[in-house]
Amino acid sequence: MSDIRVITPEEIEVTARAIVSAKTTSLGIEVTTPVVYPNGDLVTVAVTIEGGEYVVHDAGFGAMYLNSAGVRLTRQLARRFTELAARYGCEFIGGRMTRRCSPEHVAMAAVMVANASRTIGDQALEIRRQAESDFRTAVADRIRDIAGSKRVRENEQVQGESGRKYRIPSLILDNSQSYALAFVVPLLIAPLYRIGSLISTTYVRLISGPGVSLCMTRAAISGHKICGLCKWKA
Repeated sequence: MSDIRVITPEEIEVTARAIVSAKTTSLGIEVTTPVVYPNGDLVTVAVTIEGGEYVVHDAGFGAMYLNSAGVRLTRQLARRFTELAARYGCEFIGGRMTRRCSPEHVAMAAVMVANASRTIGDQALEIRRQAESDFRTAVADRIRDIAGSKRVRENEQVQGESGRKYRIPSLILDNSQSYALAFVVPLLIAPLYRIGSLISTTYVRLISGPGVSLCMTRAAISGHKICGLCKWKA
């Protein structure tokens, strides 16, 4: 503890205040808040005057974050965001988190809108986790269809030639079930809502012995038994 510089409450307050900034732009007064999206970006809200009252909104940045994560704003999601917005005293209208307020409540409204906008980013993470789980399940099912359940081992631990151990989602044995032919690890590398366009890759020959790669491409998932990349045939 003696090597750690002791900071004062005043220093923390100064540092925290430095995060918040406001400037006039084409959107109105843009306020950068200390609220953070899952990607690390600070949430920015805009303050405008509409119909004789102040309106604080996120300018659709939350919805744009969702889109950048590869998730479409469906009607179901829009209804979900409407429910989440209400928890912060906001409305989700036209893709924007919005809250109307009096001049003296603008600061608090900015905080509430920023948090409501951040929840959209949180939903993107949840959707991603669900998509990854669904995709892994789809790949595992397709592998069993192609190779047969008796030849497939799931979540097996293997040791590479370097001595490093690996946990393999799907391991495919040869016909005699005496050695491993391939190790399949699904990777999510495309828009999350388009399961059909996702591709997995394969780590091959992590252990000694003969092996060929099995690439679970879109063609394999859709029903083909010959992989177009490595020509592996079931």
